[in-house]
Formats: sequence, structure tokens, C-alpha cells
Amino acid sequence: MRHPLLHPFRLVQPLLALIAFLCIASATAHADELAELITKVDPPARFAEHTPRFSVEERTFSFQHVTGTKETKFRILKDGDRFVAVIPESEFRDGTIFLLAFRPEDAPAELAMPTGRWHIDTSLGAEMKTEGLIPRGLKGSDVSLVVSDDGSRATYTRRYKGETTQSRLRSGGQQIKNAQFAIDETNTFVLSLDPATGYTVSGTFEFASELPIDEWEFVSGAPRGRYSLWPDQRRYFRTVITPEGVDGWVGWATNQGAIGKALQGLGKNRDGGFTAYLNQDTGWSAATTLGGGPASMAVCTAHADVDFRVTLPAPPIDLPDSPTPHRYRVHHRLLGLPPEVTRVLWDGMSLRFDGDTQLMLRVGGVEDFEDQPLPLTGDATGIKYDAPVTTDHAHSGHRSMLVEKELRPGGAQINLQPNTTYRLSAWVKLVPDESGDTARGPTEAWITGNLYEWSPFSNTWVVEQETHHATSATEDWQEIHLEFTTPEWDPFIFPVFRVKGGKAYLDDFSLAIVENEVEPE
Repeated sequence: MRHPLLHPFRLVQPLLALIAFLCIASATAHADELAELITKVDPPARFAEHTPRFSVEERTFSFQHVTGTKETKFRILKDGDRFVAVIPESEFRDGTIFLLAFRPEDAPAELAMPTGRWHIDTSLGAEMKTEGLIPRGLKGSDVSLVVSDDGSRATYTRRYKGETTQSRLRSGGQQIKNAQFAIDETNTFVLSLDPATGYTVSGTFEFASELPIDEWEFVSGAPRGRYSLWPDQRRYFRTVITPEGVDGWVGWATNQGAIGKALQGLGKNRDGGFTAYLNQDTGWSAATTLGGGPASMAVCTAHADVDFRVTLPAPPIDLPDSPTPHRYRVHHRLLGLPPEVTRVLWDGMSLRFDGDTQLMLRVGGVEDFEDQPLPLTGDATGIKYDAPVTTDHAHSGHRSMLVEKELRPGGAQINLQPNTTYRLSAWVKLVPDESGDTARGPTEAWITGNLYEWSPFSNTWVVEQETHHATSATEDWQEIHLEFTTPEWDPFIFPVFRVKGGKAYLDDFSLAIVENEVEPE
């Protein structure tokens, strides 16, 4: 259910005037565009009466991997008896701050960590990277998480002085891979409670480098629930950015068709700009700001995170007492946006790809293809395939998908839960090869649903499996299906449609959890 402030008929004339004013105002660079927007919208101070009582503890958790059980230590930040943030010391995104909630009432009273591996699909909350140029892994860096005397602020600090090796770095106008150079870096992140926007993390990267740096990827906008194909896991339905050369805000719907070409024709993000993931259900959205220079952007087509590669200023800033000649500072914030701000962004943004469509097979139910291909401006998303939808034949309704030879998915990785039974199925109608070449054997169609740990293009398959084969022994529609139970660690699945000796019409596709049936008493 949409939050009342996001109901399409509740937008009144003063809000329209505010949107118009802000779009004009944002055409020029600001020190912090989002701070200015929040000031103008002036959302209520919902949390003014809440006094944080932050505390820190350490815990070790066990995660199941394909190679066995691994234990990982986490720094835990609590507000009273509720959990606010976790910071892993190893595993995926070591040293990253994972903010579990923006509103104090949403901070969990119990920490429900995943039992499968800690990775991009199972990590909790919204993430803020902290390493900058510091080498991956916390070894060799001085790390602390300290709470102020009054308990109202928590400060996470990472310090490092020594050699680092970096890729995706521009220096002297050239892209440099595996650059090795000396740095002296201190990164500081302060978590506090804003009375209007809730829990906020404000970060500063300050570093000196013997190598002049033109551009480097410092931060990403990456809240959980931004890209999942499973309806119950989705939280954010639009992404908005602030590109140079464009008045106001530009964005796209967070479906796989739009994500795949999100930044086409756009330049850098403005210095002092932001990216935000908009939640139309609760009205509370997740935002990342960036200051220190304009930023090149990249959108991960698998996970929909917006990566900022900051163009560092010239001349560099002055950092006293630093022995290295090139000195820089980058600012970064992670914060929640209340419904009033979400409403302004939702209605004021320029939504891309109006009129464009993409075939996206929805999961968690039955895909009957009746409204395929789906509009790129809509909320619906699914597994992206490039194949025609036709009215020539249909198992149910009037439409089906035509498959010839091999059809592989694109876009998001399809995450599965551990120790869970799934059913992969479809109905197919086979059309033999018209050439009459019987040497190819009978016409067949089936689906492979191999499981893997991280990438279908670099990992070996952990489990190889497929549905049974439909054959041309009958001209009727035939169901192909496979039931399987996932291992203790949560894998990804790579569903590929395959046809041999002709073509197939495919309808009523489903990838869904098999619900446990309760026997009647």
C-alpha cells in the first residue's frame, strides 16, 4: 500500500510551485543540493523527542559457504536496545557501514543475520563504503568505533599510511590499472540522529598521495531492496540522480529494462549532488550525497548500485603536516528522506525511457505474457530476455514467447533462499525444423537452471540441473518442470531456455517457492 503522501491525488498546488522552484534552483551547483532541498521542503521533526543512546559491541556470526562454514566478526552499533548498524571485519565489504534503519522505530530489536553467506544479496540495510584508497581488508589500518560521552554520536575512523595498489584510477589524464603508490589517509564517519531525516552517516575522506589523482571511485548508492526480482524483497521503485547539464533531477524506474541503460546520454553527477532510491510504499527513501568534485557514474546492471567516480579538484586542498604533495578531501552522506521529500523528488524528476519496453519474466508467480513486454517506466520487473512475444500460439490467454536455439538471461542475478524448495516450470509447444533435416533428431525443449556462487561467467557451476525435455512426439502443449532444494548457502540460479531441432512457443513460466502444504486434520 502506498504511503498517503505518495497518493497521486494528494499533490496540491503549493507543492507544484515548490517543485518548479527547486528544479530551477538546482540547475547550478550547490554545496549540498539535498540539504537545500530538505530545508525548503521543511519536513516535520519527527524524531526531535528521541535522544540516542548509542553503544558499541562486537559479535561473531557463522555463515554457510559452498566451501563450508566461515565465521566473521562484526562491530555492532546499538541505540538503546535496538540495532542501528553493523560493520563486518572481513567477508563481503569489510569495513563498510551497513545502516539498518533510518527511523528509530524501524531499528530491529533482534539482529536477524543471514545464515547463508554474507554477500550483496543478503547483507542488511543501506551501505556506506569507508575504505577510499586504503587497501582492502582491515589489516594495516587503524580502525576505531567510538561513542561520544553523551551517547548521541558514534564515530568510525579508519587511518592508513603506507603503500596501496589501486585499479579504476585516473592519473595524469590516463586510466591506470594496478597503480602502486604511497598514501596517508584518514577517513571519518559520524553517525547521528537528525530530527527530520533520522539516522544519518556523514563521512569525510582526507588523504595525501604521492600520485596525482584525477578520478577515483569512492562511494556507491546501494540500499538493500533496490534491484531484487522477488516482489517481497523490493523496497525502492525509482532511482534519481543530479547530472551536469540538466536542470533538476533525472531518474529511471528500478526495473531491469531501465537499469540496463540508465545512464545513456548523461554526463557526470554534479558536485554536491546526490542519488536517491525512492520508496513509494512507506514514503521513506535512501539517499547518498557526494561533495568534492563532479563524479562520473556507473550503474551495475546486475545490482543497480550507482557508483560515483569523483573528479578530484585542481589544485588540491591543503592538508597540513602531510609529507606527500597531493592532498584531497571528499565528503559523503548516507541518509533517509522522509515522505515529504520523497514526494517532491517523485513528482519533480524527469523519468527516462517513456514509451520503451522490455521483455521481463516475473518471478514468484506465473508469467502468462499477456502484458509483455513491460514498460520501462513501470514498477514491474523480472528476468530480462531478448525474445519476441507473439500471438501465434498461447497455452493460456493470447500471448507466448518464441524461443529458438538458446535464450540466456541478462541483468540481475536471481538470488535464492537457503534450504528452500523451488519449482521451475513452463508450458511449451514445439515446432519442428521446416527444413526436414531429420539428422538433427527430434525437436526438443527444456530449461537449465544451474546454481552458482557469484558469477555465471567466471565461476564453475556448483549444481547443474535441468527440467525434463519436451519432445515432438506430440503437437500438444507440454509442461516441463523441475523441483529442487537449495543448499545451506544461498545460491544464484541461471535459467536458460533451450530448443533443439526447431523452435518452441513458451507460456505460463514460473520460478517460485514450493509452499509447504498442511495436511487436513
